[in-house]
Amino acid sequence: MHPAHILAPFDALVGHEGVEAINALCDVLGGATVYIPTARCIFAACIEQQMLHEFTGYNYDALARKYGYSSRHVRRLLKKNT
Repeated sequence: MHPAHILAPFDALVGHEGVEAINALCDVLGGATVYIPTARCIFAACIEQQMLHEFTGYNYDALARKYGYSSRHVRRLLKKNT
């Protein structure tokens, strides 16, 4: 199968993961309406854990810049997890 003959956006997946990955995806989700969140949402818990690991007690602004959050959001996340 050539990616040019495959329905978009699945053609991009074939280029990265191969036809087998598309078949597996169809086996699991075929016919279903599926919401796919952003990668940031999927990895939010991982990012929170990394911020907790890197938190020194004073580096809210640095963590906010590094992870693309506001300082206020970083403070809220860290307060929730400490």
